[in-house]
Amino acid sequence: MPEGVIAEAFFAGVWVEVSIEQALQFDPKPLLRCAECHGRVFAHKDYADGAAAAFAHKAAHSGCSTKSTFDGVQTRHPDAIG
Repeated sequence: MPEGVIAEAFFAGVWVEVSIEQALQFDPKPLLRCAECHGRVFAHKDYADGAAAAFAHKAAHSGCSTKSTFDGVQTRHPDAIG
């Protein structure tokens, strides 16, 4: 799964899968986590340099296959939430 495709948002005590398009429209912004490793992520919109809108981990984690730095072994984020 490429980074930024799906995340989970915390609403009324429940984690719900959301797309980047949905997350960018929330106001106020909910708590977001990676659907795979459960590390905290944030949503960023398209950049002028052409980078597409995506979710990005707040803290690097090599055990998440959504990251380009994936080391080949899936593990829960050391700062996992929920």
